[in-house]
Amino acid sequence: MNGTKKSWFNQFPSFVDVENAGTGTHYVFGRGDGKVYVYTSVGVQAVIPMKRFVNSKR
Repeated sequence: MNGTKKSWFNQFPSFVDVENAGTGTHYVFGRGDGKVYVYTSVGVQAVIPMKRFVNSKR
């Protein structure tokens, strides 16, 4: 091994995120999996590929 350590974490909103969402719509941008998670206090409402969600203009 060259000393490189790989780690990971959940991309989607945690239970605590959802529980504390309050009113409104919230987003988690999962850079590792390339998905956008749209959630409310009820839970995840949609999962959208990031390339479809964001269209940057150059």
